Amino acid sequence: MVKRIKFPLEMANGVQVRSLDELQENFDLEKIIGYYMNGKLLVWLKDRYYDDKAEEILALDRSDKDFKKKICNVFGIKCTDSKNIDITRLEERSKRIFELKKYTDDKNVIDNVDKVAFTQEEMDSLLYENVNTVYLCGKQFVIPLNKENVTYVGINNPIVIIKSSTVVDFLKKNILLNGVSYNEEYMSVLENAILKRNEMENRPTSLHYKASGLFNSMVKNSYKNASPRLFDEISDKLLKFNYDIDKKTRNSVDIIKNANLSEAFDNYLDRIS
Repeated sequence: MVKRIKFPLEMANGVQVRSLDELQENFDLEKIIGYYMNGKLLVWLKDRYYDDKAEEILALDRSDKDFKKKICNVFGIKCTDSKNIDITRLEERSKRIFELKKYTDDKNVIDNVDKVAFTQEEMDSLLYENVNTVYLCGKQFVIPLNKENVTYVGINNPIVIIKSSTVVDFLKKNILLNGVSYNEEYMSVLENAILKRNEMENRPTSLHYKASGLFNSMVKNSYKNASPRLFDEISDKLLKFNYDIDKKTRNSVDIIKNANLSEAFDNYLDRIS
């Protein structure tokens, strides 16, 4: 039987509590209510055999007007900072974390659940609030090209719709797209731009076109915006490179000639042949 690992509860001050005494010493009502909402508090109590406390937690009703006071009483804490705690907001946040955990357990993402957009409307609201890192967890999102200096991080590899008939210079706009896929229309724009450039430079377009997709798949998501340019730069160097398989041999021949050793070299070859 696999032994269950007991997880700690992290309080607002960053302390991870593993016992009832530690919880009482570092008690934070908002954190405790959050753990109550997502069920972690009950599991934490049962794992440590605080069965009486677990029973009291099960008996609580979050719709009770004295809910905050009663949850404090369970742990013997005087309820003094409950006025600014919005139960409805905490409940909504708990639901969002539950949904988010279907796709990731990344602590950094979970801690920034308030910066996660599940819909286009939520993304637009975050941008309106000038959030500079937006996490995208949904099917698709339209990226506003006039909103610069924003990093978009895909959680479930969403499609980002780029409404542009020309290649967008994301680097100039300081727009970073990570963990996402472009919509088909914009992918066509990128591919056509590469083909036209190849035609103008008289490059082997078919080879370049096939390689670009493979190359793009090898590049980290955070660099995908610049991958067409990077591929072209590498292609330029490779196409100009001339590999000389006889370079080492040719150097040896030059040494023999310059040292007037040709006759001695011929005699040596006669002896070993």
